[in-house]
Amino acid sequence: VGGSINKRFRRKGSQLNKWIKAQIPLKSEYDYKVFIQGSVTSGWMGDIAIDDILMKPGPCPVTLDCDFEYDFCAWKHDASGQFNWTRHSNKTSSYGTGPSTDHTVGDETGWYAYIESSYPNTRGDKARLVSQEFRYTYTQCLSFWYHMYGYHVDNLNVYARVGDQNGAPLWRKSGNQGDKWRYGQVTIKSNYNYKIVIEGTIGYSYQGDIAIDDVMVKRGVCQQPMTCDFEEGLCGFTNSDKNDFDR
Repeated sequence: VGGSINKRFRRKGSQLNKWIKAQIPLKSEYDYKVFIQGSVTSGWMGDIAIDDILMKPGPCPVTLDCDFEYDFCAWKHDASGQFNWTRHSNKTSSYGTGPSTDHTVGDETGWYAYIESSYPNTRGDKARLVSQEFRYTYTQCLSFWYHMYGYHVDNLNVYARVGDQNGAPLWRKSGNQGDKWRYGQVTIKSNYNYKIVIEGTIGYSYQGDIAIDDVMVKRGVCQQPMTCDFEEGLCGFTNSDKNDFDR
């Protein structure tokens, strides 16, 4: 607009070896053009690709795929929790816990969702995000990035809620996972119609913030990602029977 550039979307770094859908609401009081720009680094392993660009009038469709840059997308706060997840950018307010940046952009301008473990929230309090209802005939893959850093981080849980019952967690991570974003995924299948619930629990002290970002829901069974930090096994990689020894 008038020679100025208003950045509305940004991704930085590797986003795994798969196509990822993006949608951006565009609105202006003036005529405008859309610029799509990619930048390179010094290395050769940095290709960026785009495909199937579509522009149409009206708001973007509501989706469960969420980077929290603008809102919570189609995820709803659950009244059964004691408090709500919070959208935030940059560092959290507590020392020694929480991420310094989001996962999507990787700097202080990006947004993520997190639970604040400081007062007035107390140990055991829960915050829950709930999806729309899925038919039992649909198997879904929930993938997301999570950040669990702090001496008193408690639990991050994923449930398939049937009626008003969460049941046992389908995925759980507990305790301090270090000051980094980690990848999580879980296949969700039920014999009954269900909703997906993402639950964060407050730990013993203020050093218990838990954050999530880049949540995606895709129909079908989760596939093993071809990236691995070897923190929890071999991530689907196997030792060859032709080795002289195993790693």
